[in-house]
Amino acid sequence: MAFQDSCGTIILDAILTDVGRKRMAQGTFKVTKFALGDDEIDYSLRSTQNQLYKNPRIEALPVFEAFNVENAVINYGLTDHIRPDLYYMPDLKTLSDYVDTAASPYQNYYYVSVNDETTAKLRTALGEYKYILESNEPAKTKLIVGSGIQSNDIPSDKLSKERFLMNLGLYDSYYLIYSDSRFINNILTAPPQSYIYNDVADNIFSNFGPLRPKAKTSLPAPVAHYDAYRCTGVDNEIYPKTTEASTKLLPHSGSRGTVIGVNVNINEQLRGTSGGASAEEFYIFGRRGEVLFGGTDKYDYIDTTIYIEGLSSNSKFQAPLRIIRYAGT
Repeated sequence: MAFQDSCGTIILDAILTDVGRKRMAQGTFKVTKFALGDDEIDYSLRSTQNQLYKNPRIEALPVFEAFNVENAVINYGLTDHIRPDLYYMPDLKTLSDYVDTAASPYQNYYYVSVNDETTAKLRTALGEYKYILESNEPAKTKLIVGSGIQSNDIPSDKLSKERFLMNLGLYDSYYLIYSDSRFINNILTAPPQSYIYNDVADNIFSNFGPLRPKAKTSLPAPVAHYDAYRCTGVDNEIYPKTTEASTKLLPHSGSRGTVIGVNVNINEQLRGTSGGASAEEFYIFGRRGEVLFGGTDKYDYIDTTIYIEGLSSNSKFQAPLRIIRYAGT
């Protein structure tokens, strides 16, 4: 069910989903719980001054209309925790600047090459492999994301992990990953024996491969056409070993939880070489024959997003992907 309260009046616009209407017809409809979301709110408009007063720019934002389509109602719901003493919440961040095999975005996109021909062209155009994810590649560059608390007020040692993550139920042992089935056949994730740790000189050692393909689950995805995958996090064992460093080694300066390594397997019809015809999906959902990096090389591409969610913390990370195919000159 979705509803829209028109703020200041008693009007309530409620729309039942298909399941709700079925229960209503059966005479068994009963509201037992509800969820709240703020998808339409742009918090970048929040003023840093006059915090005790309402912000008219936020209040002037339009409110979404109620729909009976599940994935059009609340994609990013507000969370509720029974503990009143939660002062720090973990979030998810990429480790692209800290781990050698971690993919880095290029102009805000993680480029996913669909075949070896495209990889060679991108290597020349972008200069480094860290900007290139290769479809179904288990051992090379991968998207690496970690959970942790960004705060200088708490230490980053093992005891802090137990106090602020494990004991409070915020340690992400598992993650859900959502990807668009129209373009991505399945995802690959790090195996259980993966590791990440540092030595006394604060050198990072990590191994997230070879990645293994995951089968999709029956869990509902928040977006239409998306599949859901469940994967296991790798314990982040980077702790302070000296009096100086360690907090500079990873994006989370406070308690650090787990890390995952991810890659995608692009659908077969999108992986054709430049000698063949361009897939219809590039025309319908993307662009074809575009010059992206100067010169005469042309590319077909589709922009999509994969979503990563920590199952304990409910923290979310969005990775914008550009699925790209070399189309000739």
